[in-house]
Amino acid sequence: MRKILLLLFTIGFTFSYSQQSISSFEFNLDKNASLFSLKNPNNENFLIIVSEQEKLNFKLFDNQTIKIKEFDIQVPEGKGKSILGYNFYDDETVHFYWSKRGFEGLVKQVINLTTQKSSIQDIEFNIKDEKFIVRLSTDNNFYIITCLEEENVINTYSFDEKLVKTTYDLKDEKFISSLNRRATLKDIFIEENWSKTDFLTQVIKEETPPSLVLSRDKRKCFVDKDRLIFTFDNNHDFTQCIQLDLKSNNYKVNHIKKPFIKKSDFNNIESNSFYYKNSIVQMKLVGHLMNISFKDFEGNELKNYIIEDNIDISFKNTDIIQEDGDILDKRILGKSNQLLRKIGNNFPSIVLNDYNQNTLMIIGGVSEVRQKSGIFYGGIIGGFTGAMIGSLLQDYNLNNINSYNNRKVIYINCLLDSNFNNIEGNINETAFDKLRFFIHKNKDITHQTIIKNKKSIILGGFNKKDKTFTFYEFIN
Repeated sequence: MRKILLLLFTIGFTFSYSQQSISSFEFNLDKNASLFSLKNPNNENFLIIVSEQEKLNFKLFDNQTIKIKEFDIQVPEGKGKSILGYNFYDDETVHFYWSKRGFEGLVKQVINLTTQKSSIQDIEFNIKDEKFIVRLSTDNNFYIITCLEEENVINTYSFDEKLVKTTYDLKDEKFISSLNRRATLKDIFIEENWSKTDFLTQVIKEETPPSLVLSRDKRKCFVDKDRLIFTFDNNHDFTQCIQLDLKSNNYKVNHIKKPFIKKSDFNNIESNSFYYKNSIVQMKLVGHLMNISFKDFEGNELKNYIIEDNIDISFKNTDIIQEDGDILDKRILGKSNQLLRKIGNNFPSIVLNDYNQNTLMIIGGVSEVRQKSGIFYGGIIGGFTGAMIGSLLQDYNLNNINSYNNRKVIYINCLLDSNFNNIEGNINETAFDKLRFFIHKNKDITHQTIIKNKKSIILGGFNKKDKTFTFYEFIN
């Protein structure tokens, strides 16, 4: 029966997702070259940047994927090691921030897309006594966020016209450990962390819909324009939130109580949460029961859903789906107790994202990556995009799309309106799933990159056979 379902699923996917390209151009690409893409929030244009030894090749496109121009820029000679971040200063100017060798400061490279010239300047920057948390680009700025290990202090460093350091002093704030004891900021950062030595935090961006793998971490940083929302789910009774306003330099700490579930003698309590549009969505489960609660930052409940053993899930809009390491290796589970048991035996996770004019909620669980693969996709603590001495060549969106590879994933999809009420009816395959299937079926397309438009996801990739670079569009 499972083989029949898989065959029907594969045939359906093949007919539905015979994807058409939207534009293509000739592209001479060295096999050792790497590329990444950047979108300009000021005008919706985007760049494809190819790294070729001592130079960067820039290809500028409009939001219809029509190429506007192409030019080369030299890498800062003898100084740059890797690109830590970027920001678009205006329509014509992009700034790259390179780590110096040995990470003894930064190099800022100012690139003018009109004159096709660049200049550089050294930036004194030393955080050897601080713990790195995240680095990110948002609201036309680049930020590095750190924490003083022995103090409840968070520092943000913004890089634009000049380096600006802002200190958020949280010494008077209360934090709670997983054992319901008074804790420091350091304690809640290192709990649920295998290494127990770093503060690296999984970033969730407003780009491609986040996967269950990215959201499974108990320590996340959500980027909401000029706000950062840190959520900590090390404690099963509270979601602890730290909101940093990057414009006003104010902060707020919230302890949002999780829904009550009676403890079981046979099953451990599991919990997690997700930030979405000024709400915290919490999931809590034990054996036979899951409670999902939508709350504001003051702890007021906005909506609640329950999943119980052997009772049909009235608010789901798809079957209970299990993937076994591969988007084609799917099977349908029939009962709610299977969903609860498999989520509880793996890493519980919940995500929400915009779906046309509504909201798509995905409830599920993900396993650890299979050991036969040497690659750790998406990461539990920061993933590829979380490392400090990393590069923009490590694509957040591509890692997100590929994060289900070599994992067992169990989930349901639920369609909600603006008040989080369930909308009845079936859901067609999402753009996210269409893209995953396309990448799986087209392994000859290399040097992939992903650009998020307002209403679609665009995949760009190199075809070795005809030496062309092609864009494909995926819509919900």
